[in-house]
Amino acid sequence: MIIHRETDILRWATDRNIIGENAQATIAGQFRKTLEEWAEWDRDRNQDAIGDTVVTLILLTELCGRQLGTLSDTVDLPKEHPQATMNSLFEAVSSGTHEDIAHRAAGMLHQLDKIAQEQTWSLEQCIEVAWNEIKERKGMMLHGVFVKQSDLDLLAADSIRPVGARLEIVVDSADGRTAAISKLCSHGWNCDSKFSECRWTVFSTEKSE
Repeated sequence: MIIHRETDILRWATDRNIIGENAQATIAGQFRKTLEEWAEWDRDRNQDAIGDTVVTLILLTELCGRQLGTLSDTVDLPKEHPQATMNSLFEAVSSGTHEDIAHRAAGMLHQLDKIAQEQTWSLEQCIEVAWNEIKERKGMMLHGVFVKQSDLDLLAADSIRPVGARLEIVVDSADGRTAAISKLCSHGWNCDSKFSECRWTVFSTEKSE
């Protein structure tokens, strides 16, 4: 299957160090993004959700050393409910090989193509909607997941800033430490904090599902 915008998406992700020689994304982190977009489809039933899910599958498969469009030509549409295919992909990410993950991602691609057709859309239309949303998107990698600049800006409003793959906030008391953790949690982050005498609390963070 020739995937619309696949080359553009791979270039976009390489430029942001999600994949490629300087890749910072992880398979587990990228699959979390797949689950987020799949949940969006379940909630909103729109073209963007399908397109975004395809984007995450393209990058997930690339992290496994395969190209989704080429691989999909060797994989048939699974004869099961799409959620069952997503569940099998979850199992592969949890305990399978890179080849298992890539093949099940290809199966999920076929499921998304079928879903789009059932909605009288084309997969190309869905991908184009998603591409137009992400092509100018800025952000950075945190714990193997690409975090949009808009989310980073929300954190910056609370004096929280990214430093490498961490987030840092200046505090000068135990109360400040507690308040800082509360701020991060309010933005959906799980926090493991360390308080130092030099007034820095360094947060090793991971975005909640």
